[in-house]
Amino acid sequence: MPPASSPCQLRFACWNSGFECSVTRALRSSLRFYAK
Repeated sequence: MPPASSPCQLRFACWNSGFECSVTRALRSSLRFYAK
């Protein structure tokens, strides 16, 4: 899985109406919360 900062994934997120982006953001928030 390529990093979220890769242009390909960013382009896909935009193409996917930002759904992928919001999901990734939510997952990262959860991981950060559980990592504490």
